[in-house]
This record gives sequence, structure tokens and C-alpha cells, in this order.
Amino acid sequence: MSGIVIALFILQTLLAIGRPTLAATTILALLPSYLVRSEIGGIPTTILEALLLGTIIGWALRIIREGQAMKKLRGLALHPLFVPTALFLFAGTVAAVVSPERLDALGIWKAYIVEPALFGLVIANVMRERRDRALALTGLAVSAAAVMATAFLQRFAGFPIPAPWQTELRVTGPYEYPNAVGLLLAPIATLLITVGLGIRDWGLGRRIALILVGILGIAATVLSKTEAGLVGILAGLFVFGMFWTKKTRIITLIASLVAAAIIVSPGVWPSVREKILLQDWSGTVRRVMWTETAAMLRDRPLSGAGLSGYPTVIAPYHKDPKVEIFQYPHNIVLNFWSETGLLGLLAFGWIVFEFFRLARRRGDASLEIPLAAAMTAILIHGLVDVPYFKNDLSILFWAIVGLMAAATLPKDRKA
Repeated sequence: MSGIVIALFILQTLLAIGRPTLAATTILALLPSYLVRSEIGGIPTTILEALLLGTIIGWALRIIREGQAMKKLRGLALHPLFVPTALFLFAGTVAAVVSPERLDALGIWKAYIVEPALFGLVIANVMRERRDRALALTGLAVSAAAVMATAFLQRFAGFPIPAPWQTELRVTGPYEYPNAVGLLLAPIATLLITVGLGIRDWGLGRRIALILVGILGIAATVLSKTEAGLVGILAGLFVFGMFWTKKTRIITLIASLVAAAIIVSPGVWPSVREKILLQDWSGTVRRVMWTETAAMLRDRPLSGAGLSGYPTVIAPYHKDPKVEIFQYPHNIVLNFWSETGLLGLLAFGWIVFEFFRLARRRGDASLEIPLAAAMTAILIHGLVDVPYFKNDLSILFWAIVGLMAAATLPKDRKA
């Protein structure tokens, strides 16, 4: 397997040197390929990481060969997202150093912090043209289709569902647990549907295809019973409807009122109330985690637990034997605070703030609004889950950030 991984790395590097846009799209189309793992020289890696490194190195070699490296980087450095991204990388590096699990932290540092952020830089550079960003959406649709196909085969064709999820008939797709389906599909489905509904000059056939894939993504999320993912999708569609046009704002408000009336009806409200107040077992587990994490962060407000350090650092604060110790505290604020420290949390917040501020500029036939809808799905889902600290999810996050940078970089600025 290591020979295959090395060969793919070489081929991807060559592709990135010649066709960097196609190389970046390949990454977006193969997000689940991180599940195929190997080792090179005793260092764990995956097919996705080999392709990712090939893309980053190939793009770097290309701009160096063209003698435009400094010009391109200087242009990107002037973008509002550049400084908070650099701060996030610095915070992640510090978090790896202070972690009690130094070796594991270095692996997380390269796979979840450095490589995805550099890939976002590549996206921002090579996806400057609208046709290239359309190709990127096609790549994301391919990844979504692969996950959906596996999920549908599990539900309707008897493909095995890993234990213990088969008793609940919750599909997991190619992953080990069902929430992974919703974590990937929720932002992609939101993005594809809003682009298909909104950007009319992308061609009717392409728009219908994007909407169809998005709807199937929602269906797969329903089959995985990832409720927070569905709420994230609804929140993303709400953002799109409210900011796209006056007509969609009116439609969205009416739909919201109807949905609110259904939610507060006697037959629906008790179960909704239980979920909102976290009164079921899943909610109880999260309340326990959050309470313990808050106690830990009071003692370590600046450093947090460090990258990959949460299970070790939280152990003395863990009091409920009925609740296991998870890898992350399952809340997007606590996740980043614990993993990257207060500085990392502030940098992440700054990135998100600049991202949504840029979305209001509404350039490029308003691709920014669908991107903001996808980011909303990530953030809302992240209130009760871990939408970033995973190979495919960190790359997806930075791809969305990179596409926003590419769409909003002034056309007269060479990058």
C-alpha cells in the first residue's frame, strides 16, 4: 500500500504542476479517501494526505518555476482572511508544543491545521475564475455522492451497518459512525442547493444536477439520523433566503412562520423541547462533557488541553462513570478552545467574522451567499458536535474559506 501512496503522491504533484485547478478539484472529489490508511517510514498517512501534499507541493513548485511566488503570496497576504489564518496556524503550532500527547499532537497539527490551511491557500489562488469554482463544486458533489451511495446501499440493499448502529438502523456511509455522514453532507448539500437555486447563469442542467445531489444529501443525512446536521441545513437555507433577494426573504419568513407553528404544536413541541433543552441521553452526555470542559478551561484558560490532549487533561475532571471520555467536547467553541487554546479560538472567530463580512459584498453572482449558507450549516451543527477536527472536515472547512477568498479577491489584484 505504501508504494501506491507514494505513486499517487508523485502523480498528484505532477498534475498540480501542470493543472493545479484540476489537482485541487481531485482533492474535493476524494474527501472520503482518508479512510484508506498506510505508513511510510513508520509515519502514518492516508491516500487523501498523499494527494493533498502532492497538490500543495506541486502548486508551490509551479509558482516558483514561474517566478511569481512572491507576487502571488503578496496578493493573498492583502486579503482580510490572511492574517487571522496566519494567527490560527501559529496558535495551532503552540498547541502542538504544549500538548501532553506530543507525538499525537504533531500528527493532528499536520493533518488538521497546516495541510488544510495550505490547501485553502491553494484554492484561493487557483480558483480565481468562476468556471474553476464551478469545477470545485462538482468535486464536492462527487465526494457527497460517494458517501450517499454507501448510505443508500446500507439502508436499501443490505450493506452492513457497523455495530452498534444497525440496531437503530442509522446508516454510517463509509464511516464508523452515523454523525460523520451528516457532518460532511450538511454543508455540501446546503452549498449545492443554494448555488443551484440562486446562480441562474451557471446553466439549467448543472443547476438541476447540483440541487438533486443536495436533496439526496439531505436524504442521506435523514437516514443517518443526524438531527443537528438537519438543523444546520435549515439554518443555512434560512441565511440564503434572507440575504439573497427581497423575494426569497419574504418566502423564507413565511416558511419560517409555518415551521414555527408546526414546532409549537402539541404533537411536536414536547420532543422538540426535549432536544433543545438537551434532556435526552445524547443531550445529557453533552451537558456532562461541557460542564467538565468548562472546569478544565478555568484552570487552563490560555493553553486549553493542547492538540490531542483533551482525553488526558480532562480525566481528573471526569466524575460521571456513565459517560465515556470523548476525544473532543462536542461544541465548536469548546473544541477550538481546548485544542488550540484561547488564541486559537480567537483566531478561528476572527476567520469566521471576516468570512461573513466578505459574504455581504455579493460579488461573482453572489457565490458568497451560498458559501455563507454552507458555513452556517457547519457552525450550527458544531454547537453539539465536532465539525472540524477530522481529516475530510478540516479540508472541507478550508476549501469553503478558500473559495470565499477566491471569489472576493479583487480582480485587478494578481494572485
